[in-house]
Amino acid sequence: MKINRTLIISIIIFLCLICLIISGIGYFYFANQPPNRLSDSGYYIRITKVYYYPGFGLSEPFEIAGAHISTFEILDETHQYAKDINHVYFQGVIIPEADSQTFSVLNENYNCAVDANHAYQRDNIIPNFDPTTIPPNATVTYCSPDEILFTP
Repeated sequence: MKINRTLIISIIIFLCLICLIISGIGYFYFANQPPNRLSDSGYYIRITKVYYYPGFGLSEPFEIAGAHISTFEILDETHQYAKDINHVYFQGVIIPEADSQTFSVLNENYNCAVDANHAYQRDNIIPNFDPTTIPPNATVTYCSPDEILFTP
């Protein structure tokens, strides 16, 4: 009778361990997958990968290769801009000239941003604009590929 009881307890413990191992493997597999086609558009930070999804029905989610996960941060509520220690991204694509250390979003409604060297509308540099001319606490009221307007 004792052998049967010990055997049953051992089998139960073994089955519990198998379930725990399978659920752990499943978690790490599914937690690293890209968002599905019904997800909201934007950035998705997974365990070892970062994805950008342009939106429902527009295209497939894609991995942002080389993104530094531990420093990756989304910069605006519309999920257009993000940065990590090495790069700045607009809609999942690197902005080559952007300085990730000084980059900030000025107005997300106009997709207007700035770093120490340039001002940007979306991922394009606004020519002939010196970002040091923006007064402290200024509010951007308009941003286009050619100009930025702000109120002091």
